[in-house]
Amino acid sequence: MKKFVLLFALVLCLICSACGANGDSSASNDTDLQIITREGHPTYYGSVEESHAVWGDVKKGKIIFGDSYDTYTDQVILSMEAHRDSDLIRDIYINFENFETPAELTVEEVLPIIATYMPYDIMEEYYQYSGSEKIVSDDPNDGKEDYYVITYYLTEEAKDKHYAKEHPYSGSMDVIIKTGSSGIVQEVFIQFGTPRWMSSLKVNSRHREEWNCDLFSYRPQSK
Repeated sequence: MKKFVLLFALVLCLICSACGANGDSSASNDTDLQIITREGHPTYYGSVEESHAVWGDVKKGKIIFGDSYDTYTDQVILSMEAHRDSDLIRDIYINFENFETPAELTVEEVLPIIATYMPYDIMEEYYQYSGSEKIVSDDPNDGKEDYYVITYYLTEEAKDKHYAKEHPYSGSMDVIIKTGSSGIVQEVFIQFGTPRWMSSLKVNSRHREEWNCDLFSYRPQSK
């Protein structure tokens, strides 16, 4: 009887292991780059619920959803935030340095990926392009990171409509691309506002350089 119980337990463990492997098969077959570029993924101001439908099968720990309280770790490749009890995604963060297989993409190569996260219909109706710039160190040999910033502001009419509670969109829409000294993209932020230090560049031994980029030039073609 004892041998039978042990045998049964062993078989049960094997079945559970097989089920777990099968349940994670789709995630294990996707590279991190394939995960963040999945067809139909939500954009900034996109749906939290939709993000679960697109990425729900991804290995736990790789993605932080807008309605979760997961802690950031060095395994996270994509993080989203949303206001409490809201389905709108209001912050997107992609960490290329945490990819299991390094992507090693330049700014120009990353821009089409970022473009898939931009809510162009909303931008056309409520926002206007404000400009772009590159933020670099005063000492080109110190090995510090460079930052590429693209900003869109609400139009005056859109601001009035927001205060009248006619739409939920507020503030600026800022895209920040961080690169290492080699020019390879490390992180991408799509958010409201820029870090405080970017308004005090002289104190941080940095300065602005001209860099022209409007993400409408990278807008994905409708299929």
